[in-house]
Amino acid sequence: GGRHFFCLANLSRSLVVTTRCESTNDGYDDGLGEQFAFNHEGLLIPESVKPIPRSVGTTVTVKRLFETLPVRRIDMQKRIKAQRMKLMKMMQGYAILCTNIQFMVTDNQTANSQPNKSKSKSDLRLATSESSNTLEKRTASVLGTKFLAGLTRIEVDLTSLVGPVNAQSSQQSSTLLTRSCRWKMEGLVSHAPTSPKPASARDIQFFSINGRPVDLPTISRVLGDIWRSYYPATAAGGNGGGARRRPACILAFTLPNDMYDVNLSPDK
Repeated sequence: GGRHFFCLANLSRSLVVTTRCESTNDGYDDGLGEQFAFNHEGLLIPESVKPIPRSVGTTVTVKRLFETLPVRRIDMQKRIKAQRMKLMKMMQGYAILCTNIQFMVTDNQTANSQPNKSKSKSDLRLATSESSNTLEKRTASVLGTKFLAGLTRIEVDLTSLVGPVNAQSSQQSSTLLTRSCRWKMEGLVSHAPTSPKPASARDIQFFSINGRPVDLPTISRVLGDIWRSYYPATAAGGNGGGARRRPACILAFTLPNDMYDVNLSPDK
């Protein structure tokens, strides 16, 4: 939480937070929240603290992103369409995989992007409801029912793989197996090429570990190799029409928190 706010503040002119908690135990609720802002050095601006009417929840507003890094801001503006597409894909991943959180993403066109203020509008780009609390429902809400129809449910219990592969002693094996009930993979993947049901035409892939969306290129490659092996021509040794295709998937991995590093990357 705090470190992310600090990083965002460093990259912008200011970061404004408005928040309001639920009513206290005595039932008193004046309908007011609090607003406060941080400057680009991450320091609280004292005069920004003030009460403000709002519903229960928290809103974080980043003003003038990358203003402290002019070259980065110019690059972002030049590639704004690609950046927006990348942002939307990231938000889709969170909206699908974080089933316990409700999402709503709007695209607010400002006077800078539309000179005629009367034509300024706010487009709803993504929305989920409280009733959408499964991967299937979230996928249908975010990517459409047609996309969901091209997927099938998959669940893999990794219990039997944890102990023998990772344990170096019987005691360590026992410890790992005791915790192995938390080792599993579940989600949705494209129908097999040999299935009478057509696979999804879009090869969108989303992964998460313990509810946090992540990129897993190695898993993606392994999944693609296995899935393509079911093409009849591929299985017979030929190239096959699907040699370059990859399956769409939405996979959620569950494992102990001390067995992975979500920030593992060569450039960190």
